[in-house]
Amino acid sequence: MLTYEQKVNLSKNIIAHLFDERKSIFMTFSGGKDSTVLLDLVKKVTSRDFKVIGIDTRFEFPETIAFTNSIIKKYNLDFQYVRPTEEDHEKIMADYAGENMKNGQWYCCAHKEPALESFLVNGNHETWITGLRSDETENRRYIGIYQNAKCNILKVNPIIFWTLEDIWHYIKTEGLEYHPMYDKGYKSLGCKPCTEAGFREGKGAQSKFENVGLSHERGGNTECGIHL
Repeated sequence: MLTYEQKVNLSKNIIAHLFDERKSIFMTFSGGKDSTVLLDLVKKVTSRDFKVIGIDTRFEFPETIAFTNSIIKKYNLDFQYVRPTEEDHEKIMADYAGENMKNGQWYCCAHKEPALESFLVNGNHETWITGLRSDETENRRYIGIYQNAKCNILKVNPIIFWTLEDIWHYIKTEGLEYHPMYDKGYKSLGCKPCTEAGFREGKGAQSKFENVGLSHERGGNTECGIHL
């Protein structure tokens, strides 16, 4: 089993090799703890320019937008929000017809797929860096460091073998700024509709995805859509 220090070094080596070998690279930044750690690791490893995108479903917490904006300034990022078109939004909302979930997916999360696909189809990127961790869901337990994604893009998960404890240890020891809603008790942050603030035994709130177990799954997967 890897130690914390070995995990950090391995992640940095994966990222360094990626920037040595690949040309057009982008990463997704959600404002959550995992993407916060990943971004810091990348910036510590390379001085190369790379694209960072945030997926705005139209249902983000104002705190998430504000935190993301502060991170953009801190790291001087080449950042872009990707959003679903008005046509996609109207189609999704009509399809859900006032229901929160359909086929195991929240209506807010349904906006992520068309937003990201538009970026992938219209962009010129070959490599996508994510902050996925294998201990987050049953489905992610079987995900490796490298994956083939849509549009012939290589998806790389440099912290897939980190634990939740590793993430918070890194944030604390490196003195990273993190999303303020974690200090309000939230364990997991998503869009407003699929995240709830239920405080239990001091452990705080969590994504409704965590609360409802497997009821949010689509086709046996435990994903919001973009990582299927």
